[in-house]
Amino acid sequence: MARNEARFRDYAEIAFDYLWETDEDQNFTYLSDAFEEIVGRPASDFLGRRLIDCEVAGSSDTSLEEHAATMGRHRAYVNFVFTSLRRDGAKTWISSSGKLRFDAIGRFIGYRGSDRCIDEQVRTERRLRRAWEHAEAANRAKSNFLAGMSHELRTPLNSIIGFSEIIRDQLLGPVGKPQYVEYANDVVTSGRHLLSLVDDVLDLSKIESSTFELSEDEVELIDAFEFVRRGFRRLAESRGISIEIVAAENARFLRADTRLVRQMVMNLVSNAIKFTEHGGAITIRSERDDTGAVHIIVQDTGIGIPETQLTRVMEPFVQVRETALLSHEGSGLGLSLVKRFVELHGGTIDLHSQVGSGTIVDLAFPLARSR
Repeated sequence: MARNEARFRDYAEIAFDYLWETDEDQNFTYLSDAFEEIVGRPASDFLGRRLIDCEVAGSSDTSLEEHAATMGRHRAYVNFVFTSLRRDGAKTWISSSGKLRFDAIGRFIGYRGSDRCIDEQVRTERRLRRAWEHAEAANRAKSNFLAGMSHELRTPLNSIIGFSEIIRDQLLGPVGKPQYVEYANDVVTSGRHLLSLVDDVLDLSKIESSTFELSEDEVELIDAFEFVRRGFRRLAESRGISIEIVAAENARFLRADTRLVRQMVMNLVSNAIKFTEHGGAITIRSERDDTGAVHIIVQDTGIGIPETQLTRVMEPFVQVRETALLSHEGSGLGLSLVKRFVELHGGTIDLHSQVGSGTIVDLAFPLARSR
């Protein structure tokens, strides 16, 4: 017995925690030597008193009254946090854990436990919280700036595109040399490309600021696919690329945002055209799997994506940095937005690619969105 007591005393003296015991009424009956160093007050301030009577304060999670009630119900506890003022007036944070004590006949006789100072942990948590709040504020400011700039850019761009179309189509009369018509068409093409980039940035900023409103429409997928094919017909034909549409009978409809479904397919087809060589092929298809989920799949015979880059290409503003791909320009938003859009619908995106063989992008929409 004496050996055990000596061992316990040694442990209590060298421990980074302080050890304590109470009687059945929660009054402290024992405090180890480390108590005064950790709490910064003499043991006499606590001995013979309950914690709730010792001029300490509970945490925001649990009040002293709630903690006393827990002990009154004879329940063990872990990591109850309270604060105490040291003799120099500084506040120290303490984490307390306790278990029940029983006598030889099984009668409850109090608590035994250990407490430790968590000042550094609290300071670290506060620094991390402040850093997170600053990062969130900066992200909101960025999103608001992008949204504002996107709106400011759309108005003049629409005017430029509209007036250029009038000149290109010579609606107000002949413009003279044929080169002027070609120049006007170049302005229209470039303007529409720039407008699509502005729309992408605006959509991204809305998603990041949680202000994006999803429309719930009954989307006929073959119509959405045809809309996209018409939009890319000239570009695809100029590059000798075919675009095929295949819609399974049991996967023709989807409850989703019509504009976003079109935008997702447009972004995927745009990427496919961009990275498919002359004479290649692109397939847009829909199908239903065994779980009832509807899939939209865009497949190309393009140059493919290296396996090491498959996850990164879905990050905003990221492009594959391989020598064979450096000549293909873009904002790096296409796949990132597709991923965000499909996730807004509760779906997922899978990307399969092999360099030299092409890429398959599979958008899966949950059963709840199928019809």
